[in-house]
Amino acid sequence: MAFLGLALVLIPVPGPDFFFMLTTGMRYHAVLRPVAGVAAGHLMLVALVVVGLGPLVSAHPVALKVLTVVGGLYLLYLGATVLRSVRSASFTGGDGTGPESVNHLIRQGFGVAALNPKSLLFYAAILPQFVRPGAGWPVPLQFSVLSVVFLAGLLTFYAAVGMAGGRLGNASPRIAQIITAVAGAVMILLALALLGEAAWEALAG
Repeated sequence: MAFLGLALVLIPVPGPDFFFMLTTGMRYHAVLRPVAGVAAGHLMLVALVVVGLGPLVSAHPVALKVLTVVGGLYLLYLGATVLRSVRSASFTGGDGTGPESVNHLIRQGFGVAALNPKSLLFYAAILPQFVRPGAGWPVPLQFSVLSVVFLAGLLTFYAAVGMAGGRLGNASPRIAQIITAVAGAVMILLALALLGEAAWEALAG
C-alpha cells in the first residue's frame, strides 16, 4: 500500500514522458505506438535493475553522467523537433499510422524513456526500499512485481494523456498548437536542466 501511494503521487508528475505523450497525441492523434515505445524503454530499465546493472550504473558517477548527457541531448533534439513542426503539423486529423509514425513514434518513445536518468534512479534507488529480502519471494520477482504495478499505472496515465491530447487537437487545433509549442519549450528546458546538472557535477568533481 505504501508503494501504491508513492506511485499515485509520482505518476502524474510531468516529465519528459508526459510531454512526449501529450505532444504526440495532439500532433499525430496516436496513442498505442508512443505508449509502446515508452513501455519498452521503461522495461529495459527495469531489466537492468533486476539483473543488477541499474545500481551498478547509478553507483558510478561517470556512467550516470554519460547517461544524463545523452538523455539531455536527445530530449533537446526532441523538443526542438516539436517546436519546428508546430506550424506544419496537422492537429485535426491522422491517427499516427503514416510511414513516419509507425516506427518513428515507437523509437522516440523508447528513447525518451530509456535515456531518462531520473527513471533509472527511481528503479535503482527508490524501488529497492520496498523490497523485503526475507519476505519469501525472490528479490528479482519482487522487483518485477513492483515494476509491473508501477508501469501499469504509468502507462494507463500516459495513454489517457495521449487520448486527451488527440481530442484537444480535434476540438481546438489552435489551442493544441499553442500547448504543443509550450510543451516543446518545456522539453528543451528539461534538457538544459539535465545538461546543466551534468556540467555542474563535472566542474564540482
